[in-house]
Amino acid sequence: MGGGGGRNGSLFDGDRLITRSITQGQPLVQALNDTETGRSIAQLTPPGNPGRDRIKVLFTIDPQRFLRITVDDLLTQETLIQDQPVVQLN
Repeated sequence: MGGGGGRNGSLFDGDRLITRSITQGQPLVQALNDTETGRSIAQLTPPGNPGRDRIKVLFTIDPQRFLRITVDDLLTQETLIQDQPVVQLN
């Protein structure tokens, strides 16, 4: 099916999404929160309920190619995270 370009693959490692180039073997993203305490992005108090929207997440990419998130709690009307980088894109 032609093309000399590489193929990309995505997978989940626990709660992390990992995307990588299959032919080059190098990741296309670098997780910035890949620590035992950093894998949880936001704490919800009280916890959410299945079937009900609880958070709104806004994704942006800055000029340095960082994927940033803003997380709003729909129940408490609070911003839990404001413009935090979570992944650096290559």
